Amino acid sequence: MRTRFILLLFAAGPLVAREDGIRLDPLVVTGRRAGGDSPLETLTPLPPPAGPRLTETLAFVPGLVVQDSFGGFDPPRIMVRGSGIQSAPTSRGIAMSWFGLPLNAADGSFNLTLIENEWLESAALSRGTAAGVPALGGALDFDPDVFRPVSSMAALAAGDDTFSLHARGTGTHDSHSLAARAAWFRTDGWRDHSRQERESVFAASRFILDGESDLTISFLGSTPWYEVPGPLTKSQAFDDPASVSPIVRRDRPRRDTRHAHLNASLTRRIDDTRYLASAGVTATDDTFYQLLPNGVSTTDAWDSYVRLLAEHEWGGDTQLTTFSALLQTGWWDAVRHRNNSGNKGVKIGDMRLRPLTFTAALDHRIEIDDRQRIELGLSWLAARRTIDDRLYFEGTAQDLDHSDHFLAPRLAWSYDITETIAFTASASRSYEPPTYGDLLFTAGPPAARVLRVTDLDWQRADTLEIGCQGNHGRFSWSAFLHHSWWDGELLRLADENGAPRGTVNAGDTIHRGFEAGFAWDMFQHGEISSALAVSYTYNDARFDHDKVLGDNRLGGVPPHVATISLPLTHADGWFATPGCQLRSGSTYADHANDLSYGGTTLFSLELGRRQTDGWSVIFGIQNLFDRDAIASTAGVLDRAVNPATTSIFLPANGRTFSLRLEHAW
Repeated sequence: MRTRFILLLFAAGPLVAREDGIRLDPLVVTGRRAGGDSPLETLTPLPPPAGPRLTETLAFVPGLVVQDSFGGFDPPRIMVRGSGIQSAPTSRGIAMSWFGLPLNAADGSFNLTLIENEWLESAALSRGTAAGVPALGGALDFDPDVFRPVSSMAALAAGDDTFSLHARGTGTHDSHSLAARAAWFRTDGWRDHSRQERESVFAASRFILDGESDLTISFLGSTPWYEVPGPLTKSQAFDDPASVSPIVRRDRPRRDTRHAHLNASLTRRIDDTRYLASAGVTATDDTFYQLLPNGVSTTDAWDSYVRLLAEHEWGGDTQLTTFSALLQTGWWDAVRHRNNSGNKGVKIGDMRLRPLTFTAALDHRIEIDDRQRIELGLSWLAARRTIDDRLYFEGTAQDLDHSDHFLAPRLAWSYDITETIAFTASASRSYEPPTYGDLLFTAGPPAARVLRVTDLDWQRADTLEIGCQGNHGRFSWSAFLHHSWWDGELLRLADENGAPRGTVNAGDTIHRGFEAGFAWDMFQHGEISSALAVSYTYNDARFDHDKVLGDNRLGGVPPHVATISLPLTHADGWFATPGCQLRSGSTYADHANDLSYGGTTLFSLELGRRQTDGWSVIFGIQNLFDRDAIASTAGVLDRAVNPATTSIFLPANGRTFSLRLEHAW
């Protein structure tokens, strides 16, 4: 029996409230965060959580595409502008941080099951142009400030064989602030073989050393465990979505992770210069029973990092120079066994992995006049990937020691059309090294797989972008057009049973699209008010005159994704929020464009009463009309040889109900 560590701490997090103390649904109001790294960064308040699924929360961020896997906290596929189309459970393509703590491991990969959806309240997204980021999708930062003084809260939620507890709180005494959060979640799942359980705890303490300095110490712990019901054929996903394949019943795929993260950060201001220095260490014990072709992987990993930042204002505050650097190193022991009917079989890999990633960036912002700004930047990115194979017999993995480094320039121009409306144009180059999930793969007959190594080049993107964001009266919006030329794109492929079969460097590819967020405070009549929030993302990612695939679209990238919310609120806290998530157009499961699934619209409804002091009751229905749909795929194929029998599709949840009781004080 796994040890549960739920601390019933008094809790608090940032609440969006009117002056009368009533908590409202945040809208898709986007804008640039003060001190942000990029003029193309947008800050999006996120809606109050309705469950453990990241898709229900992050769908409100324009440009961010999140596709469900199995309907719980299990890792969804997440991408920005087509970066990150590879399958979960380990992902890359975005540099992510949470409460200021880096979520990416030293090789650039991240595990989304460590994120507690309950704690997310805002997302700052810098798409592809962020300074010193070794990820072509850019940077995604969740909730940088956890010390905002708000009410304490404890909550209980249940529904459809799920149960969860949450608590959070903050406190301040003289020069010392404390923030703490805890959560426990369990579900039997809506499909066979889909149980999940997770305990999470976060605590941070900030000490004001003097008027210009403060020290923050943070700890994050999470123990996600989940079963993997696996993919189905397209017909099975519609006709019997709760089922699992005979292969899943035989191999019993599941994953058990224990993760701890300790961080210390020191900030200081001296005259016109602000300094930040932080260091952290993470310990991860991960065991993943995958399907027979990929075996059982066990990883014992230690990662450490050091981050430095200096910002200096000069020239009468008309110029800002920023230097930032991040060094990440890892010490990993990775063992691979064959999957013997859900148990560890013959060992096929025993490796020592030593990742190192270093990024440094210098940016300079110039205020040309009261309306115009120019930003020039240059990043240096370096990485080393070392593999030491300690299990030497024929057919197993080989050693690898690969390092490389690149310079990435960027230029942005901003023009304030009015005091509240700004136009931006930018040009940038960015690079991303491969992760160990790209470099290691299994090969050979399904019952006799061996672990092997491939050497891959970095992927590169050159991007042009224009955008406008602002607000006027009751309206606020952001809208961006982008066009990127990619070289050596890392494409992680799967076979027809959904099992990974390695990563390759593609030739030239093109990523282009449009992203928009729109919010309208429609009316307020007496104590009743209503609003409209819309988030829309269009992605067109395709090969560029490939010798085999021509100009085919890249598999795994839905062309049109939108989220609509229409909250109706009473001053006493009563509310009703209908909404929908829309996907339009064909999403291909293979790069040959022979196998696809269509769009769908899934409706939701939340109603109840939210209070910042006292009891709140929220009732929710997801997939209101119980529509059958495909959520995503378990990877992307090169070519679907037998589309009708290809097991790669993940069905969407049917109609689900939830009830949440929350008390704040």
